[in-house]
Amino acid sequence: MNVLLTASGEGLGHASRMLALYRELERRGIDSAVASYGRALDYLKSFGVRAFSTRPEILMTGRDGRFDLAGSIIRSRGTPLDVAKAFVLERRLIQKLRADVVVSDTRFSAVLAAQSLGVPAFYVANQTRFILPGEGDKERHRSLLGRMFRASGIEKKVLEDIIDVPLSLPYPFAKEVLVPDFLPPNSLCLPLLSQEQSVRGKTRFVGPLSVLSSENVKPARWASKKTRVLVTFGGQQFREGEFRQVLESLSGLEEFDFLLASIFVKKPFRKKNVRATPFLKSVFPSAASADFLVRPAGHSGLMESILLQKPCLVIPDANWPEQESNASQFEKLGLGLALPLGEISLLPSRLRELRERRQEFLPIHRKLSLQAREEQNGARNVAELCEFI
Repeated sequence: MNVLLTASGEGLGHASRMLALYRELERRGIDSAVASYGRALDYLKSFGVRAFSTRPEILMTGRDGRFDLAGSIIRSRGTPLDVAKAFVLERRLIQKLRADVVVSDTRFSAVLAAQSLGVPAFYVANQTRFILPGEGDKERHRSLLGRMFRASGIEKKVLEDIIDVPLSLPYPFAKEVLVPDFLPPNSLCLPLLSQEQSVRGKTRFVGPLSVLSSENVKPARWASKKTRVLVTFGGQQFREGEFRQVLESLSGLEEFDFLLASIFVKKPFRKKNVRATPFLKSVFPSAASADFLVRPAGHSGLMESILLQKPCLVIPDANWPEQESNASQFEKLGLGLALPLGEISLLPSRLRELRERRQEFLPIHRKLSLQAREEQNGARNVAELCEFI
């Protein structure tokens, strides 16, 4: 049996999910390969994955930790042509590999290419409907999209439905839409899922897609009498401004010992109680040694935090509804605390609160982590779907 996996290269979360599935298929003796691009492709290759290059379908942009949806739409104005080029590449790859099934993580082109060849395809997504930033979000009203929204006079629901049309294109072509999250009511992405019956009828919760569901992590040596905090900033380039703000806030908190890992650190350095390093190939050993984490609100990263049983202070990218929703839901589920970027001055007090409430958050982490290693092991469940297609 042969399986083609494809992963969006916007951030590393999609690639990390397909890495988990790749390893599970490998354990079962099933041949597979992954198609991606950019840093995600390099990330996959660094783990020895059989990986091929494809083209991006969308390009995300922003500034200082603020996601710019309008700018991303403008930057991705060539999307139909890009999808067509990616379709050709991935169709040839399916034929070359003689793939029996395709698993596409947030890539329409792969699902369409599979459909054109009569090959069944699963579409992996943690968001199946588009939502605008909340009405109370001051950042939205400063953004180009916010001004367009207010000037248009169009009802919010109507505008969301209009923007949602191109995002919903993959669903009719996929055999099923696989949600890499816990079953409700413990689903982090539940508010982001479509209520349309045509989508709900094809949606299956498979559990977190993470290597942590099947592999044990040896904690890194981190000798400190202080509270140990791992701070990570990877993925999108526009987070650099957010990274600078957080770094400035950490340096005066002598009661904590911080390890900061980021793509924005070019050379390792130490500044008082902050040890900074370039983004680690695997942050898991350091995360396993930390008392808790500070990180953006990407879905895959938060799944990893749960599996490592590490409460988090989550800082969502401003103007990004998906991350804002993830952060809010993470807090509601009792997994940690959320801190909007616009309230970064409250970072010291929120860190102290997280430290004081850490024991309160741990039971739900333990419960969900156990589920992800057993019946809600996403990689195992998706591999079985591929086997019995």
